[in-house]
Amino acid sequence: MPVPGLPTPPDYFVAPPDFAGHVVHTIVRTHEDHEPAGAIDDISESWFRFGADGSPDLVHIVTTSMTGTPLGEQLLTPTGGQSIPVMIGGQPTPPPFPTPLDGIPRPLTPAPCPQSANLISPVGSNPLTAMLPTSVPFVIPARYAAAVHLAQGKPRAPSKQPPALPPVPGATPLTSYKPDRTITPWEWQGPSGSGTEESQVVETGSAGRMEYFHFRNVTAQGRVVDEIERVYGEVDVYAASAVPADAFTFSGKACKH
Repeated sequence: MPVPGLPTPPDYFVAPPDFAGHVVHTIVRTHEDHEPAGAIDDISESWFRFGADGSPDLVHIVTTSMTGTPLGEQLLTPTGGQSIPVMIGGQPTPPPFPTPLDGIPRPLTPAPCPQSANLISPVGSNPLTAMLPTSVPFVIPARYAAAVHLAQGKPRAPSKQPPALPPVPGATPLTSYKPDRTITPWEWQGPSGSGTEESQVVETGSAGRMEYFHFRNVTAQGRVVDEIERVYGEVDVYAASAVPADAFTFSGKACKH
């Protein structure tokens, strides 16, 4: 399945220097609500392998429901890979087809599972880099806030409890970026230009790590048109030789659900 265009992230998104040549393990809890598709809550556990130049060259993301049911999976290189996309609001309704001329109904052929992932990105760029702002977002806070028009608030406790990152048996991280007890909030609220009200909250911790992201677009009557909330857990950095084999093995479990 072709992945929509993956642009190069703006320069206020950065990867810490200690990612280069190592493997990064992280987790994020997401709530999405898009009208009319519906809402979904899930958890994504991600592995990113970085080359010596600091760019990711292999990514494995497994997404489950809040109760652990497999929902989606991606195993990607810069040129493609395998994907089981997560469907918001369930599987899409097949388009209607005219009755066959012979009058004999035939079942629709289901989409293959998993699907081929043909990554699309600007010439000369690495499409996997575009996945970092969603899965492992580190930013230059002041530059990020200025670019998206966020106002800095006073330091306070985090808005949400982060998900717990599963430990890796027999392996010790070289570095652990743990959730902070005190964060810096960056906020904005105002009209969208289409008759709705938008708000955005970003919370950053030490080293410019984004720990919380919340965007909401509501009507004057309070109906949610779009909402995305991400709560980021711990980020662990490992030597490439220390990670288990299944860190980058496609399981295909979501095909069975």
